[in-house]
Amino acid sequence: MLKVLGSFSSKFVKHLIPSTVDVAVKSYNFSAWKNLTSTAFKQFGNGQFLYAAQSATVKPLLTVDNQNVNQTRTVTKFSLKTGKKKSVETVLRRFFRLHNGIWIRRRAGCHKRLHKRNSKDKYNLRQHVVCTQTQCLMLDKMTTDFWKKRKYFIDDPFEPYHDRNNLDYVYPHKQR
Repeated sequence: MLKVLGSFSSKFVKHLIPSTVDVAVKSYNFSAWKNLTSTAFKQFGNGQFLYAAQSATVKPLLTVDNQNVNQTRTVTKFSLKTGKKKSVETVLRRFFRLHNGIWIRRRAGCHKRLHKRNSKDKYNLRQHVVCTQTQCLMLDKMTTDFWKKRKYFIDDPFEPYHDRNNLDYVYPHKQR
């Protein structure tokens, strides 16, 4: 089986590798195929291959030079007509901003499989959760200044929570 696989692979590689590469396939076994692929090709982090005969400066268009860099999405919607910043609608639908800058949300899965849950679990799912500081900063970036201004609603259920009076010291806001 390996002999057949090796001969097929070496024939395939002869057509695949350009004539500038000086790689001779001497034996038709699997270890030769393994050595051939390690010397003939260089694999980039995103799964694309280059021939070893090409210069090291030639790279595919979409390669990531540093694999430790994570993509981040900071803000992010702008109007094509006016160029103004737009609010992300899903943020406004899923989250609520208190007047002190804290965002709250419902627990995940609050509408899922309620027929399977007991009354205690249903009660816990109806509760609101406070977002972390980094989540609050991200949500502030995804909304416009209109949603950051104080709004007064009739019979607001969150009235006691808008102002935080129980803190002796308020930590200053970090500039990022």
